[in-house]
Amino acid sequence: MALDNPANNSPAILQVKELLNDTQSTIEMVWTKAHIGITGNELADTYAKLGTEKAVIDSFHRLPISFIKKKLKETNKTTWQQKWSASNKGRDVYQLCPTINLNRIHGNFLLKPNYYRSRGNRHPSK
Repeated sequence: MALDNPANNSPAILQVKELLNDTQSTIEMVWTKAHIGITGNELADTYAKLGTEKAVIDSFHRLPISFIKKKLKETNKTTWQQKWSASNKGRDVYQLCPTINLNRIHGNFLLKPNYYRSRGNRHPSK
C-alpha cells in the first residue's frame, strides 16, 4: 500500500499521512482485492477512475448559515441600492435619502400588512 511505503513522496500520500497522524480517531485501513464483484468496491473504483479524468476536482465546503444570510443580505442591499440610484421614481425622497439604510425600517409592517387587523386594532390608515 502506498501509505506503507516510506519512499513514496507523492504530495497526496504525504498529505494523507499527515491527516492520519493528526486525527484523534482510530482508523483501520485494509486492503480489498479489486474486481471480484464486491458491489461497493466496484462502485468506489468506478468513481475513483472518473475522478482522475476530471480537469477540476470537486470541493465541498460547509458554510455556516449565518455567513450565507450575511452574504445574501449584502447582495440584496447592493442590488436595492443600484435600483434605487438608477430609478426615475421617488427623486424627492432620493434627495433626502440617497443611500439605502436598513436602520430606517422599523416595525414589521412590510412583512405583515395585516398586522394591525390581526391584533384586533384598526389599521392606522382607516
